[in-house]
Amino acid sequence: VAQGFARYYPEASEPEEKRAFASTCLAFVVGSYAVLAGIVVLLSNTTRVWLFGEQGSAGAAALAVAAIFSACLSSNLASLVRWDQRPRAAALATTSISLAGHLGSVVLVAGVGLGVEGLLAGQALGHLSGCLVCLVALRPVLAWTWDAARLRRMLAFSIPIVPSSLAVLAAYHLERVAIREIRERCPRRLKH
Repeated sequence: VAQGFARYYPEASEPEEKRAFASTCLAFVVGSYAVLAGIVVLLSNTTRVWLFGEQGSAGAAALAVAAIFSACLSSNLASLVRWDQRPRAAALATTSISLAGHLGSVVLVAGVGLGVEGLLAGQALGHLSGCLVCLVALRPVLAWTWDAARLRRMLAFSIPIVPSSLAVLAAYHLERVAIREIRERCPRRLKH
C-alpha cells in the first residue's frame, strides 16, 4: 500500500484528505504486519529451524520476528515522513535507528553476553526508536481514521508492484538460507 500512498499523498490538497491517506496507510501496514508476525509466531518451530537451523532457540526466532516487524514498520513510517516532506525528521529517524540499533546491539551482545538474541533485540530497539521519532513528527498528519475508498485506490496502484517486491525479498532471504545450508554441508570448503 506504501507505493499507492506515495502516488496519491502528494496530490492531496486538504489536511483532512492527507490525514485520511496517512492514517489509513499506517493502519493497514500495522495490521498487515501484525497478522504476518502472528502467523510466523504460530509457526515458530518451523520459523526457528528455517532462520537458525536446528540449534536455533525459540527466543531468537521470536526476537527475529520482532526485529523484522520493527524494521518494516520503521521503514514505512520513514517513508511517510519523507513523503510528508519532513527531511529533518527523516534524518533524525535514520540516525536514531542506526545509533540505537548499533549501541543496543553492542551493549546486549558484548556487555550482557546475549549473543544472537542481543543482536536481534538491539536491532528491534533501534527500529522502534526510529518509529517513535517518525510518530512524533507525523502527529499533525495522523488521526484515528480509516478511509476504505482511499485504501482501495492505494491498493489498486500498489498490488501490481507486489510480485517484484516479493521477488527481491525472496532473493535476499533465500541467499541467507543457501549460505547457511552450504556452511552446514561443506564447512571445510568455506574455512579455506
